[in-house]
Amino acid sequence: MKRITRKLSKLLLKSGGSSSRRRSNCSTPGTVSREPSIDVIPEDREPSSIQSCGESSAIPAAPPRPPLIPGLPDDLALQCLVRCPRHMFPTMGRVSKVWSEVITSEIFAELRKDLGLLEPFLHVVEQRPRDGVCFIYSLDLSASRWKSVPCRVGNTLIDIPAGSECVVIGHRMIFLGGGTQWQSSNNVWCFDSALGRWFRLAPMLTARSSFACGVAGDQVFAVGGYGANGVALACAEVYDPETNAWQVISDMKVARGGCLGVEQRGRFYVIGDTLVGDGGKVCREAEVYNPDMDTWLTLQTKTWDLTLPPCPAFIDIDGPIRPKTAVLQGHLYAIDESGFPRLLHYDQRMNIWNIVCLLPNHSGDGANRFAMAAYGEELFIVGRKRVYSDSPEKSVEVCLPLSDDVRSSWRVPRQYAYGNFLNEIRACAVIEL
Repeated sequence: MKRITRKLSKLLLKSGGSSSRRRSNCSTPGTVSREPSIDVIPEDREPSSIQSCGESSAIPAAPPRPPLIPGLPDDLALQCLVRCPRHMFPTMGRVSKVWSEVITSEIFAELRKDLGLLEPFLHVVEQRPRDGVCFIYSLDLSASRWKSVPCRVGNTLIDIPAGSECVVIGHRMIFLGGGTQWQSSNNVWCFDSALGRWFRLAPMLTARSSFACGVAGDQVFAVGGYGANGVALACAEVYDPETNAWQVISDMKVARGGCLGVEQRGRFYVIGDTLVGDGGKVCREAEVYNPDMDTWLTLQTKTWDLTLPPCPAFIDIDGPIRPKTAVLQGHLYAIDESGFPRLLHYDQRMNIWNIVCLLPNHSGDGANRFAMAAYGEELFIVGRKRVYSDSPEKSVEVCLPLSDDVRSSWRVPRQYAYGNFLNEIRACAVIEL
């Protein structure tokens, strides 16, 4: 508890100061100011005015910060806040800037975990074809409650186009790039699932779509894909969430469009591509990034064994249907939509893909109609299209993949059903907080 109290004190000093803390309004000569963390800086916040060092030699003391809850010590107030149900967090975040920062802090999530209070929410982003409006659907898995709101910042709607990529860092979903093969974007948006708010992050240095993306070593990788002119890219860049800044890293050895990114043991791998100048041939090789040397190492197919799986040989990763993948308890799964949708599992020991089972009551006639997320011991398959039904239904199907000698089980909780799922699904993730 003392450790929690110390962390809370540091957080509150950072956010608001105290009567004993003094704050300077000018930078120390020779230092470079750092961009604020995405934890607390919304897109539309105005920068504070900067007072010239020559205006006054006296440095005024910062005003005392009010307590989290009047009449209670901050450590006791924190104990009250962490016990609130998660669906109240967006409202609580509007009480004050300090409450917002506490709710989105690591100490808040850590304390809820220690107390056994974490609540899982399933978040799904889809786009309606008729007007292009993107919605985010949030399902409280504990209470079986859905909530849907348009993706927007203020009155501005957010576009999450096809070809975009999504990664999850903590309680945030980050959406990058996207667009058609001939008109890519460098936009980066963040959905804070704790506060239910969207923020614009620093744009990528290169516009790209259908690219390799993932998180490795506390950095977000954006590699390859198709550029603004439709040409496959070899360039790569990494994003630092702490500084909200992108940095260029060395190019891959070959340009890759439509590639996939996978993190394994802290290293980032780029799998597959459409080779430039080779008649659109799909490559089964991969490259792995060495951060110490800032170089890429090419892995041949024969070296996959016990290292990292290639894409299933019968999935065209550059076609209109890209495989959906998820890692569950260290095992890699993929959905093959090339025919009747089926769930695949990569056997690391044999270096082959095995068919786990068919997706029940599905047809394979629509791209981007599925998304997959892992949570606990189960896989969540979002979106479906019944083969023998006139009324396609939006739902969440849950699969418990078992060993080879035990049949995998499926369940479709009726309380998870929600309207019609006829639109383009951009991403989904299960996030605990």
